[in-house]
Amino acid sequence: MKSYKLLTLTFLLLAALSVTGCSGSDDAAAVKDKAAVRSETVPETRLRPAAERVDAPPIQATTMDGAPVTLDAKRDGKIHIINFWATWCPPCRAEMPELDILAGELKNRDDVAFYAVNLGDNPDTVHRFLVETGLVDLTILLNQDNSAARQYAVQSIPTTILIDADGKLAYRQIGMTTAAELKSALDALKEEDKR
Repeated sequence: MKSYKLLTLTFLLLAALSVTGCSGSDDAAAVKDKAAVRSETVPETRLRPAAERVDAPPIQATTMDGAPVTLDAKRDGKIHIINFWATWCPPCRAEMPELDILAGELKNRDDVAFYAVNLGDNPDTVHRFLVETGLVDLTILLNQDNSAARQYAVQSIPTTILIDADGKLAYRQIGMTTAAELKSALDALKEEDKR
C-alpha cells in the first residue's frame, strides 16, 4: 500500500512539473532585470502579431568547448529557436530527445537556427548528460550566470522561444514543448514571410 501511494505521489509530482516546468529562485538582480522586460514578454503558446513584437536581446554564452559566443538574432536573418533548460529539471530532460530529433531535421536549413541554452550547469555536468542521453544534433550553449534567463524573463524551465527573421520575439512556450508545436509555429512564421 505504501509503495502504491509513493508511486502515485511521484506520478502526480512529475505531471505537475511537466505542466509548470521547473523554476529557480528570484534573487534581487533577477527580479529587477525581469521587471525591465516583463511587459515585453511574448504571451504563452501563441504567435505574437508582427506589429507587437519587440527586439530579442543578444545572449552571451559559451560553447561546450568554452569559446565565448554572442547569439544575436538580428544579424543573420534566420528564425531562431531557443530552448532554455537545465540538466536537473525533469521536464527539460524529458523533452530533450524530441528536440534533438527536430534539431537534426532542421540542421541543413539555412533559414533556421536551433539552440539549447543551458542555464547554470557546469560544462562537465552538461557533457555527462549529453553522453548519457545520446543527444547529438542540438547546438548546446552554456549560460552559467543565468543572464540569458534574466534577459528573456524566463521564470520557469523549460521555456522555448522563437525569434523571427527580423530578430523580434515571436513565440514563447513555457513548460514542455513538442516538435509538432514548434513546427506549427515555424510554419506560421514562414507563412507570414509569404505575405
